[in-house]
Amino acid sequence: APSTLQIVQVEPSQGVNNLANEVTIYGTGLRADTQLSLSGIALSSIALTDYALTDAQGTQATALVPANLPAGVYTVIATNPDGATATLAEGYTAIDASRVDLSVSDSDLWFDPLPVRQAAQTDLGITVHRSGGTAPLTGVRVAFYQDEIVPANLLGTQDVPPMADGNGVVEAVQISWTPTESGTHVIYGVVDPDTVIQEGSEGNNVARWTLEIQPPTTAEDTIPPAIAAFTVNNGAQSTTQPEVTLTSAASDEGSGVASMYIIERVYNNAARYWVAMQQTGWIDYSPTYAMTMSASGGLHYFQIWVADGAGNISRSSANTALNYIRPEDTVRAGQIRIYRLALAAGDRLIANVTPTRGDPDLFVWGENGALLDYSMEFDLEPETINLEITQAGIYQIEVYGYLDSAYAMDLAPSQQQAVQTADAVASLRSADSPNSKSVPTTPSVALNSAPPGQQAIPAAPTPASASGSLYLPLVRR
Repeated sequence: APSTLQIVQVEPSQGVNNLANEVTIYGTGLRADTQLSLSGIALSSIALTDYALTDAQGTQATALVPANLPAGVYTVIATNPDGATATLAEGYTAIDASRVDLSVSDSDLWFDPLPVRQAAQTDLGITVHRSGGTAPLTGVRVAFYQDEIVPANLLGTQDVPPMADGNGVVEAVQISWTPTESGTHVIYGVVDPDTVIQEGSEGNNVARWTLEIQPPTTAEDTIPPAIAAFTVNNGAQSTTQPEVTLTSAASDEGSGVASMYIIERVYNNAARYWVAMQQTGWIDYSPTYAMTMSASGGLHYFQIWVADGAGNISRSSANTALNYIRPEDTVRAGQIRIYRLALAAGDRLIANVTPTRGDPDLFVWGENGALLDYSMEFDLEPETINLEITQAGIYQIEVYGYLDSAYAMDLAPSQQQAVQTADAVASLRSADSPNSKSVPTTPSVALNSAPPGQQAIPAAPTPASASGSLYLPLVRR
């Protein structure tokens, strides 16, 4: 008999169509010999990384979406040699890279406060992502619906604040909403519902979230807990080891901090957002938590929400970030690895990229989006930047794949006054060829881009929900 095979999610679920895109398929029954495709277009395994094609439990596989897909929405198909098949309709969206695009994912919906209760005023919001295009966008409308996207179920509309041009631009919009009934409901957020804007894709404009609306409460504990601090590796900026320690400080005036929810994210410039690489789900709260980072090098963001014993959830996540400097990392053609460092005036930024395959290039950007230095040697020639820092701030280092590449990265701020001579700079620049390599004018993502703190997450456990039953004391008379 065919094996049990299921696909439940693809992450990232979108990508610009001029770049290959590494995706993770989540489901059950996945195998090393599972054939994956998008509406019949075959996906390949990831040969350049050390990711496994499938995990030991068969719950996830990694694959490569090819470049030059026609823009559109695709069904993800998995087939095992024994004949088992599974599909995920509208599982992946290919975006026309030449156009501006607006997108939302299901988790971009958010509710404040949580849990949502019948007859209690709630802020219903959504975070909208903009990428591509060269002009600001104004008048982008969002419509919210309950249970079905029909006029009778409209909860309200609101215009998004003006959105600057660039990639990784996000703006949030919200309405005030008072649920009239409890129970399980699906909430929708629809961006540009009247299709006023011609986008790279119209298939990524709807977010949906299944929400459990609680009955009115007379409980005294309705105030959410607060997060005072959140750090990774005691505030270090970089690490060469995948094992990290997350440290948080949280408090609650009522039933006490009981659980936490942690997400790890890495920026994907093909998807144009911070992709969730790992999620813990709700686990018991601990001030310290050990985690092994996902295999991608570059800047990793960590987010934490906390909940109290009554199920109240912190109003927003706390974020912290760390650069993962791997012994060898990979970057595909046209894709970027991002690193960030906070530097002081007088520091010196030293970055060395040693290729072992392909042709990676190296760029450093300042907070105002200015290109401060770059190295664009060819093939396996090392890339080197040695930059004196004259103004304190955040600096973004990008490794760009001119070809599919593997490389070793040496990145460190230094207070040693190493000197880069004019001859060395001239030698560095002489290797550049404007006829075959174009120097970028903007960073791949704005230096202030970070995962939004307000996102939809599952309801927090309470003593009743943790076991699925409510146990009452036995009273004898």
